[in-house]
Amino acid sequence: MNILPNVSGISYIDPCSEINNSKISQTKATSTNDAMDTVTISQKAKELSSSNLPIEAFSLPDWFSDYIPKESILSGELGSNNLQTNSNNPKLGLYNDKLFSFLREELENSGIENSVDYYQSFLNDNELNEQVHQAVRNRMVEDDQFTELANYFNIKI
Repeated sequence: MNILPNVSGISYIDPCSEINNSKISQTKATSTNDAMDTVTISQKAKELSSSNLPIEAFSLPDWFSDYIPKESILSGELGSNNLQTNSNNPKLGLYNDKLFSFLREELENSGIENSVDYYQSFLNDNELNEQVHQAVRNRMVEDDQFTELANYFNIKI
């Protein structure tokens, strides 16, 4: 199992984080001091903080790394400015957006709706993992624009 590679433009490592993102609710917490600081914590953040999932639960399946363009991999030392970002390369941004949306949609189609499902029912189930892999691969092949972008980045589908 691979821990999520450093992919430009990806701000959160939970592959299920955008599933039903419109349904994420927020809760306000206030401190007891006189200044009445207000902090907003999403329900999703609360669930993740109390889920006690191992770090592997936030990884991508092994096969997914085959589709990550080398241009997406961060290189150099921390704080260096020698990396390609989605904003610097619109083709890279479009490719990554499509790639991750294919995965999210196929996870959702397979009944994976949260991080616990993702870990228990997907990452630890080789049969379901391979079914999702093939469904994602089929979506890639059927999408002419994605296929063109994959060729541009020398990615074999």
